[in-house]
Amino acid sequence: MVAGQLLYIVTSPQDVTDIYKNTKTLTFDEYIQDVMKSIGVSDDGITKLWSTPDKSDNLGGLHKALPHAGEDYYREQLLPGDRLDVLWQRVLGLIDSAIQWDQLPRTPSATTMDGVKTVSLLEWNRMVLLESVISAFFGPQLLQIDPQLLQHFAAFDEESWKLTYKYPRMISKDMYHAKDQLVAAVETWLNLPRDKRPDGAWLIQKLEMETSKLEMSTKDLAAMITSLVWV
Repeated sequence: MVAGQLLYIVTSPQDVTDIYKNTKTLTFDEYIQDVMKSIGVSDDGITKLWSTPDKSDNLGGLHKALPHAGEDYYREQLLPGDRLDVLWQRVLGLIDSAIQWDQLPRTPSATTMDGVKTVSLLEWNRMVLLESVISAFFGPQLLQIDPQLLQHFAAFDEESWKLTYKYPRMISKDMYHAKDQLVAAVETWLNLPRDKRPDGAWLIQKLEMETSKLEMSTKDLAAMITSLVWV
C-alpha cells in the first residue's frame, strides 16, 4: 500500500508475459486516458477517441478505437520499412547538420572564448536530439512558430512527474506553463494550411486524418499529439 493505493509488483517473467497478453481484463486504457486528460484532451475528446467506429467507416480498415488503431500506425511508421526510412533519413540529416562546428554553441549555458567552445554535453545532446526528432515529425514550421519550443519541452520533461502525480497548477506553475506552450504551438501548427506544413511525418498526417472523422477539435488533437510526442 503506497499513498493509500494498493500496488502489485510482478517479478516473474512468465507472469509479465501473461499480463501483457491479457488485454481484456488488464488494460492500459484508463492510464492512457488519464495521461491525455492531464495534457489537455477534453472529456468530449476522450469519448470520441474511445468510440468504436462502425464497420462502414472503421478507421483505415481497423474496427478499433483510435488509440488502439494508433498502435498499428505507430508500428507502420517506426518498424523497418519505407516509412521509417524516410523518417530516419530526416533525423540523421538534421543531427549531421546540428553537429557542425559553425552550429555550436546550441545551448543556453554554452560559451565561446579564444576559439574554444564549451557546452554541457547533457544539454547539447538533449537539444540536438529534440530538435532533430521534432523537426523530422513536424518539419521546420513548429520551431518557427515557437523558437523556444525546445526549452519548453525540456522544462516540461524535467518536471513532468508532477503531472503524473497530479500536482495542482498553483504549486507547479513552471511545468504547466511549459506544457501549455507545447500544446499551443502544436495547435497553431495544425491550424496552418496543409501546403504550409508539407513535411509532417506520415504518422502525424494519419492521426490528423482519422481524428477528423471523429470530429475532434483541433485543440484536443494538439493535446493528444503532444502527449504522444512526450511519451
